[in-house]
Amino acid sequence: DSFGGHKLACAALLRALSDWNHKQIRELNESRDFFSHNAVLHGDNLATIRRRDKDQEENSLKESNHLVKGGELDQQQQQQQHQHSLEQRTVADTKPLHPEDNGETEQNRLHREIEIALGNKNVKPETLIALFEKAKSTNNLNAIDDVQLSKMVFFLSRNNTRYAFEVLKVLESSLAEKNGKLVSAILYRYIRNGLVKANSPELIDELTNHIKETYPEGSKSVIYQQIILPEISLELLKHKNPTMKACATSIMDYVLEKRFPVDLNSDVYEAFLERAELGKCDRDSPFHRLFTELVTNGYRPDPSRIMKLLTGYYPFTDTQPIQEILTSIHKLQSETPQSALTDYKLDLGTLEAISTAAVQEKNLDLNLLVWDLLDLYQYKPTECLFENVILSCALRKRDENAFAALMDMERSGFTPSRALLRRLAVKVSYKSHGRMVNARNLIYDAADLMGTPSMNVLILGLGMRRDIQAAMEVYDHMILNGLVADGNTFDFLIEALYIDAKDIFTPNEENPRPEDEDYVISGMGMIEKSMEAAGIEPSTHFYHEKIRLLCTIGRPEEAKIVLDEAIEKGTRIGVGSIVFLTYRLASNGDFDAANQVVELCSVAGCGDPPEYLVVQLKNREERWRRRRRFEINHDEDDDSE
Repeated sequence: DSFGGHKLACAALLRALSDWNHKQIRELNESRDFFSHNAVLHGDNLATIRRRDKDQEENSLKESNHLVKGGELDQQQQQQQHQHSLEQRTVADTKPLHPEDNGETEQNRLHREIEIALGNKNVKPETLIALFEKAKSTNNLNAIDDVQLSKMVFFLSRNNTRYAFEVLKVLESSLAEKNGKLVSAILYRYIRNGLVKANSPELIDELTNHIKETYPEGSKSVIYQQIILPEISLELLKHKNPTMKACATSIMDYVLEKRFPVDLNSDVYEAFLERAELGKCDRDSPFHRLFTELVTNGYRPDPSRIMKLLTGYYPFTDTQPIQEILTSIHKLQSETPQSALTDYKLDLGTLEAISTAAVQEKNLDLNLLVWDLLDLYQYKPTECLFENVILSCALRKRDENAFAALMDMERSGFTPSRALLRRLAVKVSYKSHGRMVNARNLIYDAADLMGTPSMNVLILGLGMRRDIQAAMEVYDHMILNGLVADGNTFDFLIEALYIDAKDIFTPNEENPRPEDEDYVISGMGMIEKSMEAAGIEPSTHFYHEKIRLLCTIGRPEEAKIVLDEAIEKGTRIGVGSIVFLTYRLASNGDFDAANQVVELCSVAGCGDPPEYLVVQLKNREERWRRRRRFEINHDEDDDSE
């Protein structure tokens, strides 16, 4: 070829390079930092590196301007030479070359064929693969120079990532044999970009194992691992195939295990955190461990990405990674100056959701960490947060802390709910009478723990322990210490009486002792008198317990009167009271009264009668009437005999 033909081929190559997309250009710029690190490892200083890069850029710019604009050749000569070059390429593609032609060797001709193919920006991957296989089969791989191998990696990575990797390995071997230099990191980035289109976990394993073996720990070249592996992991997270995403997790696990320096790839690590998918992360995911590693090493991620990270672990039931994340957030926020434009504040709703999950998983430490963040953010605790920390303490048998939080809740202006007091009473009284006694002693001995809510818990807890006498003594102790009883106090007292009555009037006991019945009636009367003296009206829960109590001692007719009284006062009655009373009346054979109670559902505020209740009552009445007719007929037959 003529000298001008070579120049036109170079100009064509420059034009092809100018068509690269912005992403590849950014990668070229990013790779410069890596080359600087690599050069430093080989003894060059940063000033020399920057000067050399600048000189290379200026020379490339001058050469491209000279070649593209024409230089020594005018425009007409360029067109003629370009046409001649295209004709030569056509001949090269269609007509095989022989070593004897023009005295060229097989290696020279193969080198020229590859050069012509690479000069075509639209070259097909099959053409490059065929040429490479030809060189491989004829033991002429040395006919392909390092620049050509690099270009082949670039072209093949866009369509055939696996073969691009094979060519890259040949290039690595060639450089190692010649001068011991390392390949350019950008070639690995070409292959990394091609992994998105690939769907081969085997290729990922082969690539990562090759990087680990070629650039081992303890050598200067380990920096390739430290830069390339995190980038590959991030790229794989973009894949739609879950198996490929799992490869990303395994690679990042290796990176975290080896504790690679985070400053080399901090932007990659941050982008990795942002790839956490909603509700798909757990303790085996690397995201929370990566975040902890970044913070531990003094790196401060973008605050906007932290919420994205947390959503990956929603609904926060796997509390171990959440606890690690919140610990790191607490460290970041503690080190944030008040004058900073951005901080690491989480919203109150997220903290409530985490606190609720901590209760479900019995993780007291996480709940206490949430409260540390509340203090740090200067948030006011909500009712939900108070309830969660109370229950967390109770679950871990820290009763003193639970009652202290309960009283703080009341002093903060919140009224502890009946459900909260019930759950706390269940935990304190469950299985152990000694724990119940210890809780009572704690409250009696500490003035700051004694209050209406804590005393209500004692009343219900003792009632659940079937100790109605001790429950009444707690009520007397309340009055003596100047505490004011509330609706929950009397609701729990009558419930404790009902629990005690169930043990006396068992379902199999047809004739209870009269003194037992009198004992229950007198106890109920005392509670109602105390309630009236305190000026408290019976609540829905009080009526429910009273109806159950009267039915238990065999007085469902009186229970129906209580129901009518509640409806007349406008107190809403729960459907549970209706069902309980209906079954007891039906068991006594009073189906007329039972049907009347069912019809009172809408009036009592329960809506339409439950369908199952209507059907069961109808079936039970039919069976009862058939049995009655049978008994009557049987008695008539006996009389006739």
